[in-house]
Amino acid sequence: MPDNDWKTMELKTRHEIEKMKIAGSILAKILSELSQSCVPGKTTSSIDALAFKLCEKYSAKPTFFGYRDYPGAICISVNDEVIHGLPGKRVLKEGDLIGLDMGVTYEGWIADSALTVIIPPFSKKMEKLRDTTQKALYAGIKAAKPGSKLFDISSAIFKIIKENGFSSVREFVGHGVGRNLHEEPSVPNFVPENNSGFRNIKILPGMTIAIEPMVNEGSHNVKVSGDNWTVTTADGKLSAHFEHTIAILKNEIHVLTKREDEKIDEIIKF
Repeated sequence: MPDNDWKTMELKTRHEIEKMKIAGSILAKILSELSQSCVPGKTTSSIDALAFKLCEKYSAKPTFFGYRDYPGAICISVNDEVIHGLPGKRVLKEGDLIGLDMGVTYEGWIADSALTVIIPPFSKKMEKLRDTTQKALYAGIKAAKPGSKLFDISSAIFKIIKENGFSSVREFVGHGVGRNLHEEPSVPNFVPENNSGFRNIKILPGMTIAIEPMVNEGSHNVKVSGDNWTVTTADGKLSAHFEHTIAILKNEIHVLTKREDEKIDEIIKF
């Protein structure tokens, strides 16, 4: 696609972004509550059941449920599981690193977000992996300025990951989001080489994207488990995942899924 060919993307109006912001605020509340429920003895299915109840409470729909026949409201990925972990009978324990990934739909508009929590006690290396992934997300968000290129986001993310000695998953990337869970453009978390299949398009006001670094302790290689959903690290080492849906306006970036406890501004002006 030519460098400035963005016509396959749906640029959102300010009114539409406000609708997505409502979905985002609901999702932020749900994820905050789900993260607090990650304690020893809880099963991943019980956390998923809570996600369904909270969607009902806030009059929102769990976007993932039924998407390509996905059976849960959330993806809950533990330790070496990167993304798409299926809720089930697994019992959480001390020292588990847990990725919670969820989307909600409100009045036809979707927000998508993820965070990683760790049940104490945990190692400094595990804490560094989690914190690096979150820092990489924030760096990517701040790089999403109109007039910049998509790979400026990728470069900002990849720099943080590489500097801290970790690796960025390449088979799965961020994406546009809005009326559909996955829209154009794809947002890689590494700097693609020439002819890699990703488009280095110009960032424009009205774009709404889900930026989501997936960071591995060891190799960037991953594999899909026998359930055809759960993605794990190929070397069995740990992985962390953070994600936010953002809206890009002329002079500012709105973090639509910001949680109250986060140290990032909901509106980033430039």
